[in-house]
Amino acid sequence: MSMDTHFDADNLKSIREPAGHGGESGADRDEEKEEAAQIGEQVIERIDRGTEQMRQAERRKYIDDSKKTYLYSRCRRRLKYAFYLPTELEREYCMGKRTIKDIVVTCHIMQPCNKWHVRGERRRPIIPEFKYLLRGETTLHELRDKFLCSADFCTMVPDYEDATDSSVYHVEQYPSNFLFIHDTFYIDTRKANSQDISKNIREFMARNRSEFGPTKVVNMEGVRIRDLNFRLGFPYNYTHQGLCEHLFQFTDLRLMNAQDEERLVDYPIKVFDQSRAPKCAACKMNAPAFVVQNSDRLPETLMLMCNVCFKTFHYENDKRIGTFNAYHYFCPQ
Repeated sequence: MSMDTHFDADNLKSIREPAGHGGESGADRDEEKEEAAQIGEQVIERIDRGTEQMRQAERRKYIDDSKKTYLYSRCRRRLKYAFYLPTELEREYCMGKRTIKDIVVTCHIMQPCNKWHVRGERRRPIIPEFKYLLRGETTLHELRDKFLCSADFCTMVPDYEDATDSSVYHVEQYPSNFLFIHDTFYIDTRKANSQDISKNIREFMARNRSEFGPTKVVNMEGVRIRDLNFRLGFPYNYTHQGLCEHLFQFTDLRLMNAQDEERLVDYPIKVFDQSRAPKCAACKMNAPAFVVQNSDRLPETLMLMCNVCFKTFHYENDKRIGTFNAYHYFCPQ
């Protein structure tokens, strides 16, 4: 039988029940069995070849789809309204509605960059993490409260002590902060233990008048967005915890229209959110509950760990094992 023999039901029947006659010799039966085995091997080979071709086709399709998805996502990120929240994009326009005489401006809060740039290393672009719509009547206090940072939710309370009291967290112990916009330091003095942490910066700028212009210091209380002097697209600075800095900028300044929310209590309105909640460094699933430092059982000096992984790595029968320092941490997101 040739190599092109079609393997159909008749051939399968002939393999399972080879035709034979009572007077047929044993050599003929052996020959038929051998021929049937060859046909079976050919069929298996064809099936394997077809399966491999299907796998290659699926692999090529997957690669093509991945390239299209990458190009689409890269181009999409450059669009002005990419990744805006659906509630903002689907806002309906109200015809004949009388608008309030006020302005609306978009504030971009950038992703924090907590790594020093090394010479020769590729620079990571600074991209927005949040975008908020602000009205001219929106206060600076309301804008300042939209800055979320993990440094505010750390403590110096060891893991074996209680940390349920909110006063032990850094946001309560070190509340001093300021917004630097254009040439003015806006100081937040709502907390009784707040201090003016911009003093050293202003003294440094005063000693280098050739590089820095004159600056002013204003209490943030009562200051509204419409009272500010700023440039669109120019980066400004929010500083807290002494040295923790966050960049932000204003864009898209316009008048209110019938499509905007009127209630002042709704502002700032979040229209963009690309934040990522921190995860446990071990399981990559749960929210972290401890900051672990100098552990002889971990590969890095400082790691965030959830309660389950922390107890598994550093406790055995309710007893500490190894050497480490661990402090309570609260995940704000």
